[in-house]
Amino acid sequence: MRTMNHQTPQLLWVWMLVWGLVALVGTATKLQVVKAQPARTSPAIQVAPSDLEFSPIGVIFLPFRDYTTSATDLFYDSSVPGPPEKVVNVWLNDVFKDLVATTETEARIAIRHDVRSRLDKSRRYESTKQVVEERYSLGLDLYQELRLESSEASLNLASKTAQDNFVDIQDPVIYANIQLTLALVLLEKGETNLAHVALKRMFLVDPNRRFTKGYYPANVETALMAAWTDLQQTASLELAFELDSIETLLREVRAREVVTGALVKQGDASVLRFVIYDGAARAFRMREDIPIRQGDPHPIGLETAMSRWLACLPGATLRTQDRSEFPGPANPTRRITVDSGLAHGLYLTRPTRDYFNSLGLVINVGWHAMPGLDVYAKLNLYSSIADPLRDLQGSLTSARLVLGSGLRFGNNRWQ
Repeated sequence: MRTMNHQTPQLLWVWMLVWGLVALVGTATKLQVVKAQPARTSPAIQVAPSDLEFSPIGVIFLPFRDYTTSATDLFYDSSVPGPPEKVVNVWLNDVFKDLVATTETEARIAIRHDVRSRLDKSRRYESTKQVVEERYSLGLDLYQELRLESSEASLNLASKTAQDNFVDIQDPVIYANIQLTLALVLLEKGETNLAHVALKRMFLVDPNRRFTKGYYPANVETALMAAWTDLQQTASLELAFELDSIETLLREVRAREVVTGALVKQGDASVLRFVIYDGAARAFRMREDIPIRQGDPHPIGLETAMSRWLACLPGATLRTQDRSEFPGPANPTRRITVDSGLAHGLYLTRPTRDYFNSLGLVINVGWHAMPGLDVYAKLNLYSSIADPLRDLQGSLTSARLVLGSGLRFGNNRWQ
């Protein structure tokens, strides 16, 4: 027994040496021997080989909006033929549709037409929208009963729920109705500054709204005209929504960029303020004013801007066949990796008179959340082997769960 006890550390070192050699051989088999070749010049632009294909980039299109109406044109006389309650710029809508149709032909872009259905799966959008409408209806009823405090609370709750669940983006008319009623409540309470902010929010998401002349009191009409004028002169109209909300929406529908625009006044002329926002880079890829002429079905400036955008799209690639020397960037999409293997455990502070071994299984699950960041979970399961002196009366089973995050860096081959 004494001899076996002395030989145990030696056997342990031999066992560790064998496993080290096995690991070294396994690593060596994965490495390829690269033969030295004479240096050669390569063209500045290399053609992508046939075993590469582009990974499409998810894009959301938000309709163009028209902010060129004068403040005096917000009201119409219902007794004579005049504009309806909604004045839609048909030319602007046609330009937007042509832009979407043109982009659909680009293989590197996947337009997210099913935004509403994706939101309905992820956060039950339709049910949430119904809740928002019910809270708005309650706030409107309370306002008509002159219960102003309760009405304001209900409308504020409806407004926050709408913003948190993208109702203001997908159904801006509902959100505009909430803001209009909230402004009326605030004006009744004498809080003109807050009412001004609510009216600006209404016009920002729904600039086509018109009002019957004389339907509202004079102070309300004055407040509407002031809010519209202030919005045209001072507000950032091109995106209409908060960047945090846009970025969250892009993550929800697995898209990277949003394309939208606004028709605004610039002096006596009208310009199309064209915007492309990159949610992954958290920056505007394009943000410029394009001179337009009403009636021109294909604005040259817009086509030029689109060409620059398409030419500068990140060329994410996927390898489909053999390895290639084409230096394409890594696929930016999120990845989940799962691997498993045999595990060996050894207690350095042993509960027995001699060392004993534990064998088991290790499972690793990693999620490449974003460039540079990994989130992982590791599960280790061990079961002990009988110790040499039989101090253990039975097998010792243990489990360990490790959760954490890691910093990823390096090129495609070594990370």
